[in-house]
Amino acid sequence: MPNPDQPAKGAGSTETQPEGVSVAEGARILGLDAFTLYTFIQRDRLRAIRAPSGEIVIPPKELLRLLEESGPC
Repeated sequence: MPNPDQPAKGAGSTETQPEGVSVAEGARILGLDAFTLYTFIQRDRLRAIRAPSGEIVIPPKELLRLLEESGPC
């Protein structure tokens, strides 16, 4: 089974985008500012992956973990 946290090698291409959401989309989902997520990433509170395109991608399981840690609103 392929590791979802690593860029996959696809047929006909050298690299593909890792599965996940952008920082802007993650911020929208969590109801936070994108700057807050960048701070979380920098302080190792949120794990993210740099895609071959240079975009920072947050794995879905990381968003779920952060939501579970924050508890009910």
